[in-house]
Amino acid sequence: MPIWPYYLLGTLVTLALTVTTVRGALRWRSLDRGTRLVVVGVAVFTAAAYVALVLATLGQRTRIVYEGSKLFGTVLIVAGLSRWQPRPAQRRAVALLAILFAVCWAAAQWLQGVDADFSTVSGPLHAMALSVAAGITLVTQVRVSAERWTEQAWFWTSVGLMTVYGTEVVFDPFMAGVFQIRADLVALAFYFHQFASAIGWGLVAIGVWRATPSGQQGVEPSPWPRMA
Repeated sequence: MPIWPYYLLGTLVTLALTVTTVRGALRWRSLDRGTRLVVVGVAVFTAAAYVALVLATLGQRTRIVYEGSKLFGTVLIVAGLSRWQPRPAQRRAVALLAILFAVCWAAAQWLQGVDADFSTVSGPLHAMALSVAAGITLVTQVRVSAERWTEQAWFWTSVGLMTVYGTEVVFDPFMAGVFQIRADLVALAFYFHQFASAIGWGLVAIGVWRATPSGQQGVEPSPWPRMA
């Protein structure tokens, strides 16, 4: 398999992540709390991509970098999606999903071992958490939103995350399973996943770019009831 698609697609993914992070930073004051948490989570993934690039260039392992970003980036983004839920019970459910993922991520480190080449447990868990949270957000907001969907950050962000992580939850276990047998199939699956990731993160970038000013996303300040 040629090597140039690896660099091209990786560059497109990193570019989409960077655009989302920079645009979010520039619009920080006008963003609602949910979008801010999503932007910070994307910034974690962006930083991990650049650090991993440096480590890979030096011939060092990058898995520990990606494991850390999976934990913090996923929790932040899912917490952001919880702020976009229209009802308190839905907000608490998605917020609990972030906590559940953090617990499962910790258990996954013991199950898959620190020396493994692939995140065979934490990878699918992180992809499932983001896909489920994004799917819930899309369904709940579509049912109540009176605004044009394509003008809202929740629409582009949810569709983008489902595009990225819907493919990852399928291809990560596949690549780990055939890595020692069919390197060509692993490369093909990786290229397809990177292509889907470039599109998905581009959609998330559109969501942050078009995000409405703070207070207009229909979000609740916190998923938990206030104490008297």
